Amino acid sequence: MRIPFLVIVIFSLAACHLLTSDYTPDIRYAKGDQWVKTFRSGGYLDAAYANDKLYYGSSEFSSDSGNLFYCLDLKTGIVDWAVHVRQWASSPPIVGDSFIYFSGFTGSNIYRFDKTGNKIWEQDAPDVFAGHTLNPLNNNLIVHTVTDGSYELAFMDGAVVNHFAKTSMGSSMPVFYEQYMVQGGVKEDTTIVAHGTLLRCIDYTNGKTVWEHEVGEKPDPLMEHEGKVYLISKGPVMQAFDIKTGAKLWQSDTLGRLAGSYPTSPRMEFDQGKIIYYDIDMKDMRILDETTGKVLTKGNYQDVLKQHLMLPVNHFYRIPADGGSYYTVRVTDSLDSPSKMYRIFVNKEKR
Repeated sequence: MRIPFLVIVIFSLAACHLLTSDYTPDIRYAKGDQWVKTFRSGGYLDAAYANDKLYYGSSEFSSDSGNLFYCLDLKTGIVDWAVHVRQWASSPPIVGDSFIYFSGFTGSNIYRFDKTGNKIWEQDAPDVFAGHTLNPLNNNLIVHTVTDGSYELAFMDGAVVNHFAKTSMGSSMPVFYEQYMVQGGVKEDTTIVAHGTLLRCIDYTNGKTVWEHEVGEKPDPLMEHEGKVYLISKGPVMQAFDIKTGAKLWQSDTLGRLAGSYPTSPRMEFDQGKIIYYDIDMKDMRILDETTGKVLTKGNYQDVLKQHLMLPVNHFYRIPADGGSYYTVRVTDSLDSPSKMYRIFVNKEKR
């Protein structure tokens, strides 16, 4: 059974804010404050949208006590609540029906809160933190690490209950479909820390391997969509596999301008039978046929923004920036799967 949750990522605005003369990094809100006019993203991927709320962590570097985690109401512009956390976040919080997971930048503080901001538990990451995701089968938290795969923390108390892809450096964040979990960059030898090259599917109910394929190092990101797993690997190329059977469905042509390279900041978005692929750092954009992997359109990352290819819009907030311009933050409709991340974009507009 899949347990839906709502999560959204806001892309970084740091490039603009940190260069502006009016940037104020120490803005703090209290419950009941109006937040819209002075809102700052802080330049980190640390915000999530769910049910007309924006869950957002401040980015204060001066002291541990300076970091706050907020629930902001998108309809009223009022701060619902604010709680202290030990570190700012570089990953968006995970928002469920009755709970929130928040992870600090280095993983030195991982929290579960209820929806009113009450802390249920706090733990440290088992290894060097690289991100987190939800296990939708049981609402446990999957904590991804830099060199030691992924750990599963129990919903009730944060205790480690599973360890996947042990000693696999640069493994991908796992994705889930029904009772299956798929992870890339896995290796057989767990005695040494090294890059793995396997894409492995396990049956989460019994821990047994269902299938595995050689896909090369650093397959990232993995995305699940309608029972299939998609990944970007060296080339860069995109590959698609059926999750239940492990059948390889297709492999795309080279997607970037530098053939034989690894993508640096790849993203995938699924839209009505098409896959929008783009690399923020390399500026490449491709639109592929979801069934065949054929490249239909080539372009630049900016084309994604200009053509508004990403998705429909629910809320608009104009954030003051430099030079008399604004950033328009566009927040999307409700989501129901951990694979549907990165559904927001920022479009710089002149007054």
